[in-house]
Amino acid sequence: MLAPVGHGRYHDARPTVALAGKEVEDWGDGWGLHKSLAQLQQFGLAALHGVGTHEPDLSHFEMTARWQAGTPRALGPAGTGFLGRLSDQLAGDELLTAVSLDLGQNPALISDRSRTSGLAIDGGLGILEVGSEETQRRVARAFNALAESLLSSGTVGSESAAEVRRATGAGLDGMLAIATLLRTLPDPETEFPETDFGTQLRLASQLLRSDSGFRIIHIPMNGGSFDTHDNHRDQHNQNMTLLGDGLAAFGAELAALGM
Repeated sequence: MLAPVGHGRYHDARPTVALAGKEVEDWGDGWGLHKSLAQLQQFGLAALHGVGTHEPDLSHFEMTARWQAGTPRALGPAGTGFLGRLSDQLAGDELLTAVSLDLGQNPALISDRSRTSGLAIDGGLGILEVGSEETQRRVARAFNALAESLLSSGTVGSESAAEVRRATGAGLDGMLAIATLLRTLPDPETEFPETDFGTQLRLASQLLRSDSGFRIIHIPMNGGSFDTHDNHRDQHNQNMTLLGDGLAAFGAELAALGM
């Protein structure tokens, strides 16, 4: 992304994949920005070097879990995620403090007090997508039945019955409110790339336009992979093009929003 093209050790260590010449935009002091990211400089761009840990683990799963938890060392029992803890500090009375635009709840958003959720990038919500009154009644009955089954099975104690019923109602209200919000999102002014990442960024811009109180929008970059076991140069160039084109459109949309 930002390569030390002016340093001989870089080329010695990476003789087949090192960037050089027209592949980079000169950033001064021996650094070169990947050519596909040069378009982002118009929005203001900064780089942070040396991100990582002095205690790495060769397990993809362990290292991914550390990034999501926000800890440089081996994990103990599962806890909150780094964005979840930030959400706890930012939370107000908004419907959701943080969302992850991906399938399911991302572990980085696991919080202690605030409301966070995952939103599928296609906006699909299964039975909630229909949104009719009858559908809402069926969902309500299903939620209530689940709560009652938890109570009758002894999974939760009777002293928690009121809290279970309250949480059930709040959860249902929240789901229906999100379904309504997603059906009424305003369109962006900017044309986004027709890629998975472009779709994620388009939805993020729509959520911002809705002015619905989201404080954190987490976007894991779908459509690219940095786990390049082979053909590294071509795959990395594709990733940079995906990233650069997507963020350029997103930057233009933020500018249109005055953000």
